[in-house]
Amino acid sequence: MTRTDIIEWAEAHDVELVFYEPADIFDPAIVGVARRGASWFVVYDEPGVIMNMVDDAEDSSTESEKADAAYDPVAEALDNYHFNTLGAWVGDSTPAFLVDVAEDWA
Repeated sequence: MTRTDIIEWAEAHDVELVFYEPADIFDPAIVGVARRGASWFVVYDEPGVIMNMVDDAEDSSTESEKADAAYDPVAEALDNYHFNTLGAWVGDSTPAFLVDVAEDWA
């Protein structure tokens, strides 16, 4: 399911949704849409988002950062996810994350 599919569905059903940005990190991890009472929200695959953040951290790091023994793109991605994404609240339409309880991502 793509962002475009969801937007078209939401417009047809008069539903307001919030998507996380940047799209290249979050959109590949879209699972679908869920409802809680009268609220609708986008659902993302948590491991997918985190892995996309790791890839982005690796792609955007400089050669000197990569050479630094303390540099850890996984730790950077997890910090970004926990503090800037998971902790964000933008109202009842705040997206949610599907968690595979067999994985230890938290």
